[in-house]
Amino acid sequence: MAQELQRTHLLKRFAKALSVANDTICFVAFVNSEFFGIAEKAFEENQAKFTAQAFSKNAFAARTNLSFVDLIEAQNTAVAMSYKFSLISATEYILGYCKEAVLLLEEFSPDPSFLDPKLSPEEKIEHLVRWMTENRLESEIIDTISFFRQIRNQYSHALPTKTSEPRRLWKLYGGRLAKYWANKATKIEEFDFLNPTPVSLSYNVTIEQINLLRACLFKLDHTVAAAIPVNMAIAKEMKTILDRSPGVRADRNRLIRKLLRNISIRYGTSLKKETVIEVIDRI
Repeated sequence: MAQELQRTHLLKRFAKALSVANDTICFVAFVNSEFFGIAEKAFEENQAKFTAQAFSKNAFAARTNLSFVDLIEAQNTAVAMSYKFSLISATEYILGYCKEAVLLLEEFSPDPSFLDPKLSPEEKIEHLVRWMTENRLESEIIDTISFFRQIRNQYSHALPTKTSEPRRLWKLYGGRLAKYWANKATKIEEFDFLNPTPVSLSYNVTIEQINLLRACLFKLDHTVAAAIPVNMAIAKEMKTILDRSPGVRADRNRLIRKLLRNISIRYGTSLKKETVIEVIDRI
């Protein structure tokens, strides 16, 4: 059975970015869980009516200058907004991955010009994978990314939640995507595909959304990597090595070692030595 590449060099960078978004949500939740007690104690100890009195040493207290009740309300709003910003960032990461993955696939595609420029990056990945290999990318993965693109638009453009286009999309895809993900390892308990843009996001819902995006990223990347012909990946790495160090060509064993190491690092795949030799001999 022919070997397939396991991952691309893009995965590590975008997976780390999603982890940062996830960790940010966890940190905000941690701070929020302690905030009420700290604020309540400060108001009581200083017999304060407003934040400027309760937190007299805080340079920003006078700028807010809220009562205790209003301060807690402002904190809850800030937390919900932080969750939205983290989700928007996470969605941008997956969309950014799609754009770079398209460019990567086009390097190995026989003729990428057939792509309709009106297609979204995730749709272009689907078409390129189908064109380059017998593998097929599950349509639900593409639809989930498009789904989150609309969620991103709702939040980042402050669009009304009851406008017709989003509601049509939720109705068209929501039920099918909910059923699809219910049978996957990614645990979804509170996120509602039929009502995906609540006014105020909770910790659990936001974490589940980012987990969905992470699952899409790993599935996408594995499919993209598998679509890249191994012999073409080796040839490309060989050109990169020889462009940087032309003298390596004279040392066949050293060139083989470098190719095996580079493919392992870049594509997460341990190739057989014979596979590399076969490509070298053809060039």
